[in-house]
Amino acid sequence: MKADFTERRIKMVDGQIRTVDVTSGPLLDALLGVPREAFIGTADPDLAYMTGRAT
Repeated sequence: MKADFTERRIKMVDGQIRTVDVTSGPLLDALLGVPREAFIGTADPDLAYMTGRAT
């Protein structure tokens, strides 16, 4: 069964994207629609929605 990351995607956009004054409707729609976890490959899909910066 594939995990549903919709809620995490919404939180990411609201907490990381909108907070830096990104207001473009099409851009926000794209960020909300693209399943970032699909681009992780065989790694842990939770990595797609990590907050914070790598050091």
